[in-house]
Amino acid sequence: MLKTVICAALFLFCLTPVFGLELDIMRLFTPEVMELRNTREGTLKMLEILKSEYATNTNSYNACIKLSLAYYYLGNFFEKKKEAKLDAFAKCRDFARAAVAIDPEDAAGHYWLGVAVGIWSDVNGILDSLFNAETVLREMNAVIQSQPDYFLGLPWAIRAKVYYYVPGFLFGNKEKAWSDISNAVKYGPNLRMNWEYYTELLMKENRWKDAEVTVKHGIDIPIDPKLALEDNYSLDFLTNYQRIIRENIRK
Repeated sequence: MLKTVICAALFLFCLTPVFGLELDIMRLFTPEVMELRNTREGTLKMLEILKSEYATNTNSYNACIKLSLAYYYLGNFFEKKKEAKLDAFAKCRDFARAAVAIDPEDAAGHYWLGVAVGIWSDVNGILDSLFNAETVLREMNAVIQSQPDYFLGLPWAIRAKVYYYVPGFLFGNKEKAWSDISNAVKYGPNLRMNWEYYTELLMKENRWKDAEVTVKHGIDIPIDPKLALEDNYSLDFLTNYQRIIRENIRK
C-alpha cells in the first residue's frame, strides 16, 4: 500500500506548469509588461513594477493576482535551485490566498491558490504532494462551481489528475477523473494542456491507441505567436508523449 501511495504522489502534481497562464497574462498585463516575462531579468523587473503597484493598494484583488502569477512564472520558468523555486511558489501561494480573502467569489484567486499549492508540494516532495492534494481539490471545486468554463476547462483537467492519482482509500476516484477530463476537452477543445493531461491519463492505463488520437489533437493546435514560450513548453511534453506512444504501439 505504501508503494501505491508513493507512486501516486510522484505523478500527482507533475502538471505542465503553464496552467492557462496565457489567459490571465493577456487579461491583466500590458503588452510592455508581458514582454518582460521572456527572461529572468525581465521577470524580476516585472515583479518590481508589480510590487510598487501593490504597495499603493494592498487590498487590490488584481494586484494580488498579478503578483501571484508573476512569482509562479519566476519559479517555474527561471529558477533552477529547489529553494529558490520553493520561495517563488510560496509567494505565489501567499498572494493568491490574499486575493481569495479579498474576493472569495472570484475564480482566479482559487485557481492560482490551487496551482501554487500543487506546484510547491511537487517541488517539496512526495508526502507534501499527498498531504496538499485535498487543498488542490478544494480550490478546483471552487473554481468549477463558480465558473465551469474558466480557463477553457483546465480546472477540470487538474481536478481529473487529482482524482486519478490520489489512492481510492483516501478520496481518489477514477470514474470522476474520466468524467472530469471529458469535461475539460468539452470546454476547451483548442487548449493544448487539456489534451496533454487527457493523453497522460490514457498512457497510465496503457490505452495507447486512444492516446495516439489525443496526443495528435494537442500537437495539431497552432502555436500562438504571442505566447510562443509557454506554448512550446507544453508542446515539448506532447511531443515526448507521442514518441512514447509510438514506441508502445510498435511493441
